[in-house]
Amino acid sequence: RNDEVGRVVRGVNAMLDRLQRTMTDLRRFTADAAHALRTPLTVLRSGLEVALAQEREALEYRAAISDALATTGHINRVADRLLTLTRLEASAVPRVVERIDVAEILRELADAFGARALQQGFELRPEVEPQLWLRGDQSDLYRLFYDLIDNAVRYGVVTSQGAAEVSISARREGEQIRIVIADRGPGIQASDLPQVFERFYRGSDRSSADGGSGLGLSIARQIVRAHGGSIDVRNRSEGGCLVEVVLPADAESADD
Repeated sequence: RNDEVGRVVRGVNAMLDRLQRTMTDLRRFTADAAHALRTPLTVLRSGLEVALAQEREALEYRAAISDALATTGHINRVADRLLTLTRLEASAVPRVVERIDVAEILRELADAFGARALQQGFELRPEVEPQLWLRGDQSDLYRLFYDLIDNAVRYGVVTSQGAAEVSISARREGEQIRIVIADRGPGIQASDLPQVFERFYRGSDRSSADGGSGLGLSIARQIVRAHGGSIDVRNRSEGGCLVEVVLPADAESADD
């Protein structure tokens, strides 16, 4: 009924629904985290057990320790990303809000990844307008674009048709800043696109050997949401993948 008691009942039911969703998400997150960490921990334990099973030469022990260190590094990266994702999901706003020129971040990253792209046989082309000011957390925004460009360079492989360039474009459109990062790699299978932002989701064409954790795009979405923006991932008609980030521009930048 639409009276005081009815409104209280509806309020309690809505609260219980939110608690139920929170508990479901928590159980799923815990299960996903355990699954993500179980495999590298098993590899680490197995490698150490094999190394200790019998007397070996010093070089063999060094090789075993090197493998263990590499696996430990992967576990540390997963744990770091889990902590980052947990922090982002717990807060709807950036930790630190300051005035940032996102154009500077993009140019810096383009320079940093340019040499790596050339080593892989293709070119990284930035087309970034100057003075793209917004307000947010600089470290989170740096991480956002670092991960997105890293993915583009990693999967923007050279095909039989030639070099698969990676492009970075950024411009202001009214009260928004639009950043597009595109590659000419294999793209993402259509069946994988709806799940790319899910935690620990790895597409059917992604191998666990690439060192990824399956958390990068989940973290990217949370960073963008915290800054009041949107993010979209889709395949390009000419081949490859495109990531589009739209963020609110700083109102003061119009006077610069």
